[in-house]
Amino acid sequence: MPAMLTDFWQPVEEAGMRFIKVMALDAAEGADRFNMPVGDFKLVRDHITRFFQAMSAELARVVILPKEGR
Repeated sequence: MPAMLTDFWQPVEEAGMRFIKVMALDAAEGADRFNMPVGDFKLVRDHITRFFQAMSAELARVVILPKEGR
């Protein structure tokens, strides 16, 4: 499991939001929702996105999901 600094996941955890929702937020909307500067939110969103991508890739190695159309 990849590591993530507390400063990046803690605001999301405290807000009770799922990572996938945070990745979809616009920078201005996310900054407003988490009460932080836009640049800081962009850093948070970037780290969460990279964490999510790494986890998805690792899970894909051990969990084989059915292909669409089957």
